[in-house]
Amino acid sequence: MIKRYTLMKLHMILASLVLPITIMFFITGVLYIFDIEPESAKQEFRIEYARPLQPDVERLLALARKELAVRGISEPLGEAKLEWDSDLEIFYLDWDGSNHWLKLRPSTRNMHVAVLKIYTPS
Repeated sequence: MIKRYTLMKLHMILASLVLPITIMFFITGVLYIFDIEPESAKQEFRIEYARPLQPDVERLLALARKELAVRGISEPLGEAKLEWDSDLEIFYLDWDGSNHWLKLRPSTRNMHVAVLKIYTPS
């Protein structure tokens, strides 16, 4: 049989885990209901290339690194992956990071023009 002291100890351990999680769900739920989202600054650049952009992660990553270096912006601290935008019916490089993130995609009108969008959280 479990002793009363052991049950009280177990109850305190579970309560110390569940209460902070419950408070977090409450706060984030309120923020979601009132549509309060973190802000981010967005920079957009248009870059012309001699060849059309191809859906190759390594090439797009190299282009993104080059453009970031030209502008003196640090690289995102996350992973880069190739995504498909079903609305625009176009591929794009999505490079996510904790410091900022970027999207590099071909222009919808001209495949020789790339659109680079850099998002920096406030």
